[in-house]
Amino acid sequence: MFRKHTESIQAGPGGGSDAKPVGTVFIGLAGPTGTTGLRQFNPYDRETFKQATANQALEMLCRVLLGRTSSMSSQKHPITMAAVVAQLCPQCALCCNGVLFKDVELQPGDSAARLKTLGLPVSEKRVAKFPQPCAALEGCSCRVYADRPTRCRDFECASLKSVAVGKTGVAGALRVIRDAQKRAEKVRRLLRAPGD
Repeated sequence: MFRKHTESIQAGPGGGSDAKPVGTVFIGLAGPTGTTGLRQFNPYDRETFKQATANQALEMLCRVLLGRTSSMSSQKHPITMAAVVAQLCPQCALCCNGVLFKDVELQPGDSAARLKTLGLPVSEKRVAKFPQPCAALEGCSCRVYADRPTRCRDFECASLKSVAVGKTGVAGALRVIRDAQKRAEKVRRLLRAPGD
């Protein structure tokens, strides 16, 4: 049995400190093989903070259950893929906005009908898929995160993997993301230029 425990929340709008600024949350998971935890910083409005925190806790649980993180231990704050996802993905969305992929193919177990009810324009010709940029993308957040299809759930970009294994720091990965976003926007501007 696993138990999720969240504590020391500074959801705001007031009450933060230098040690725990508004947006700080600690998420822990305890189970028969040990415990793990992570400190997150979600500097969002209250509703987005709650959604991001819930998503991070669920992602942590999924990663542990699927064996995609190191075995749980008594370390105070081991790095988990969930922690990396929470720090990078809300700043990026390059895998969802049409820069990296033109579409997302559904996999066995994905429900085209369910995704359609969530507003995704799933085409079922030859291969069930939906186009990118994703219709569920709002800024850099996914409004169907809990119901996202398998490809979205399983995709881990090179930056994500590099930070997870300690090869790159979060700040360095964020610089790469910002640079890629600027380059993508430059290409978009060129494509929109008169005469094209």
